Amino acid sequence: MTFYFVNTNRKTSLELERDMLKNKKVAAYSSGWKHKIDRLQKGDKVFLYGSGNGVVAFGIANGILEKAPHGDDSEGEHYMSLENFKDISDKPVSARQIKEITENKNIQFRHTLFEINGASGEKLWNQLMAFAKDGLTLNESRL
Repeated sequence: MTFYFVNTNRKTSLELERDMLKNKKVAAYSSGWKHKIDRLQKGDKVFLYGSGNGVVAFGIANGILEKAPHGDDSEGEHYMSLENFKDISDKPVSARQIKEITENKNIQFRHTLFEINGASGEKLWNQLMAFAKDGLTLNESRL
C-alpha cells in the first residue's frame, strides 16, 4: 500500500473536482497527466488535493482503472473509484496543516500525482479518519 496525493485540477475546472467528489473517484485528464492514475494499485490510499484549498477528500483505490471521454479524446479521463470515501470539502485540510500533521515540511503540492512516505501518509490518514468520524475540523482539534 502506498499513499498518494492527487491534484483535483480545480484551478482549471472546479467541475472536475466536483465530479470526483460526487462520483467518489480519483481522476486525471489529457495527455501527460491522465496516465499518472494508471500507477494506482488496489489498496493504495489517496488524498484528493485542491490547489489553494487543501485535501478535500480521501479514500482507498479499488484497483480498477477506467477510462472515459474528455474533450476531444475518447479516453481523455483515466479514473479509479475510491472505497471508504470521505468527502471533507466543507472543511478542507490546508497544506500548512498537512505539513504539521506529517511533520514533513518538504511536501510540495505542485504535481498532478505524487507519493508520500508511509510514516507521513499513515499519520495524515489516521488524523483525517478521526476528524471525519468526529465531524471536527483541524482548527477545532488540539493540534
